[in-house]
Amino acid sequence: MALLQSSVPPSSSFSYGFTYDVFLSFRGSDTRYGFTENLYRALCHKGIHTFIDDRELQGGDEITPSLFKAIEESRIFIPVLSINYASSSFCLDELVHIIHCFKESGRLVLPIFYDVEPSHVRHHKGSYGKALDDHIKKFQNNKDNMERLQKWKMALTQTSNFSGHHFNPGNGYEYKYIKKIVKYVSNKINHVPLYVADYPVGLKSRVLKVTSCVDVGSNGEVQMLGIYGTGGIGKTTLARAVYNSIADQFDGLCFLHDVRENSSKYGLEHLQGKLLSKLVELDVELGDVNEGIPIIKQRLHRKKVLLILDDVHELKQLQVLAGEIDWFGPGSKVIITTRDKQLLASHGIERTYEIDKLNENEALELLRWKALKYNKVDSNFNGVLRCAVTYAPGEPGRRSRLWFCKDIIDVLEANKGSSEIEIIYLEFPSSEEEVIDWKGDELKKMQNLKTLIVKNGTFSKGPNYLPNSLRVLEWPKYPSRIIPSDFCPKKLSICKLKESDLSSFELRGTVKGFVNMRELNLDKCQYLTRIHDVSNLPNLEIFSFQYCKNLIEIHKSVGFLNKLEILNAMGCSKLLSFPPLMSTSLQYLELSYCESRKSFPEILREMNITGLTFLSTSIEKLPVSFQNLTGLRRLSIEGNGMLRLPSIICSMPNLSVVYVRGCIWPKVDDKLSSMVTSSAEHMHLRNCILSDEFLPIIVMWSANVSKLDLSGNNFTILPECIKDCRFLTDLILDDCKCLREIRGIPPNLKHLSAKYCKSLISSARNMLLNQELHEAGGTIFCFSGFVRIPEWFDHQNMGHTISFWFRNKLPSMALCFSTKSVAKGFHMSTKRPILVIDGNNYSLSSFHGYDIMLTHHTYLYATELKSRPVNNLNKIILKNEWNHAEVIFEHSNVEPLTEIGIHFFKHENNMDDIQFTNP
Repeated sequence: MALLQSSVPPSSSFSYGFTYDVFLSFRGSDTRYGFTENLYRALCHKGIHTFIDDRELQGGDEITPSLFKAIEESRIFIPVLSINYASSSFCLDELVHIIHCFKESGRLVLPIFYDVEPSHVRHHKGSYGKALDDHIKKFQNNKDNMERLQKWKMALTQTSNFSGHHFNPGNGYEYKYIKKIVKYVSNKINHVPLYVADYPVGLKSRVLKVTSCVDVGSNGEVQMLGIYGTGGIGKTTLARAVYNSIADQFDGLCFLHDVRENSSKYGLEHLQGKLLSKLVELDVELGDVNEGIPIIKQRLHRKKVLLILDDVHELKQLQVLAGEIDWFGPGSKVIITTRDKQLLASHGIERTYEIDKLNENEALELLRWKALKYNKVDSNFNGVLRCAVTYAPGEPGRRSRLWFCKDIIDVLEANKGSSEIEIIYLEFPSSEEEVIDWKGDELKKMQNLKTLIVKNGTFSKGPNYLPNSLRVLEWPKYPSRIIPSDFCPKKLSICKLKESDLSSFELRGTVKGFVNMRELNLDKCQYLTRIHDVSNLPNLEIFSFQYCKNLIEIHKSVGFLNKLEILNAMGCSKLLSFPPLMSTSLQYLELSYCESRKSFPEILREMNITGLTFLSTSIEKLPVSFQNLTGLRRLSIEGNGMLRLPSIICSMPNLSVVYVRGCIWPKVDDKLSSMVTSSAEHMHLRNCILSDEFLPIIVMWSANVSKLDLSGNNFTILPECIKDCRFLTDLILDDCKCLREIRGIPPNLKHLSAKYCKSLISSARNMLLNQELHEAGGTIFCFSGFVRIPEWFDHQNMGHTISFWFRNKLPSMALCFSTKSVAKGFHMSTKRPILVIDGNNYSLSSFHGYDIMLTHHTYLYATELKSRPVNNLNKIILKNEWNHAEVIFEHSNVEPLTEIGIHFFKHENNMDDIQFTNP
């Protein structure tokens, strides 16, 4: 295929995408069971997701990769610098990595000087000096470790320079001190990040360059920094990213967007008022800028703030919003974005950063993401896109690429195009779509336009001309019924015109005219009635025209495209027939929801299609040529109850995933039994009127299947031969209303669902509750009928809760509960069970989506109960003390009584550590 699997978009911490709010670094022997434990509990109580490491449970002195990862995924770092902190190489390595993260992305480091003097940490004196001396003796004659020691010293000095908290256990109450820290952290994590970019390509390196120009972590001098560059190069995006990266370091935050435009619209006094509102929550109406200046100075000169003034273009704007550095408190940073470098010099700003344009590789990556939502693409597409990534500064009409809506509107409406323009990418914010009033001829001047992508926006009319230089054309809702007759792009590779007004798609060029087209997308073109001859697209790999609801005819050439890999005709509800297929390159065919089509296309030769889907079909019979699909691996069919399947399906050698619903299977005979293969791995045969006679064939076919869904069928007995399915772990028998007996259970079955199997006899239910099936753990069974809790369960209770006491660790257990019937059709909406340990709630994660608890059903979960995150649960459990635990099933109605039981796995638990009454 031309387009490879989509990879993850470039990410960054610019939008606060962290796993943990806080990372606690501490010396376990000093504070683990005192100050740090209490701080951790207080943070968790406030809903602050905090990482704390049980290092005393780990061997060795080396920091683990998982701990490195936890540091990198944390937003705020709190090192508790106690007396013996520096004696631990583990703690010092941890601190070095914390400082690395601070330098890389400006994250907040909040040191706690616990019973130590900050100067001892800064100058390596007292216990810190002694600890470092001990390390020196230990590391003598080892160059690598001496370099490691130097990093420790630098990290300690850097940490001591941060604004932190000094606590002496002999002075003041610890809980008040902790409360103050928690409040401070809570305020920090409540900061709402600014939107930066969908694809922040190249931002990280530029943010690092900006933050390196200012001393972010200190409370020292006030600094002003200017970011300058040509219009549209990305100054505002960079400023937002910098803001998000360092915001936690400040006591006040204000980002004044678009000072140029807003000062013109509302006046500078309005911006002064907005600044005061953001930074000190002061709502004041100012009649003149001279009223605002003294208020700003008076209110802010003691406060550490981050102020960003975006798109400044006049000196007066700086003079009334950030006139002097003494307006702001120690450590404050003021960042200005502007096109005018001289403006910065006029205001005395010496620290400046000229934003550089994206290099060729960065520009290419950004184009791939924005245009295709992919980063990795076929080399053929790379060649097409690389041609369009050069950049020429200046007026929009003279640039090689246009990204910004205002520039594009200006060029199109004023007809300012030129041959220098190679790429246009137009995407309005959803709330700001505009109508572009043009004549339709404006693209004629753009003879070198290679990429034209119009994501949204309304055009007053369709184009009269499209440049033949185009390589990529993507224009959803293309505003014309036709393609210009003289459009013959020899290098066009991607053409996406979904949801367009096209009434036909007829390419009039010569065969060579479209020789490079590899992807053609005409999805949801409601006026499209015919697919014309496409034989002049010899390299087409992806062809999609799904949900063209008025499409009635497809030219036979579609079936003969030699390089076609994906063909998608889903939802073409008026399509009566489909041309024969003989493209050996075809890998996936989608024909679902074509309700008018009565026949399946003929397969003219042996083909390598690996995926075939046709759901909600009116087809009643598959052709004999269906046997030519020898490479088929995934088959999805949903019939109307009339489609008869050929026996050849059971013998397809590569078929691994089968989804069949509402179809009729062939009659059983000796020939069918001898044909059956065992290649399938997942099989879903729902509502297929499967009988007791046919079920052994299915079992033979399922010899290697791991998941088998037989819901809604007519068989009465699950045969003993099901035991031969030794790989089967999931068995679904829902709505098999005739099912009475279960004569065998696969040896490795973990999940069984038999909902609404109302004919199950008691011996079948008892078999499903056999202790031997569940004692190894990992099983989840659900079946119809109320059954009393088995005797092998250790403890039982009526109602929706059950409780016990435990110590040392949460035991592995099984739960069983039955719901009684109260009214026909009644069910209880329920959440996953809640585990409550000493008043702390945890949602249990091992219930596989059973979010509806049906009445008159029995559920057995013989699986280890785990919380998310496990780390937090382990920290709540009191070591060597009794913990009270309760399992609660919450639901929307309290009337239906539930019987619930609990069993503890004897081979995994010490039963002396479990009690059912308060010890």
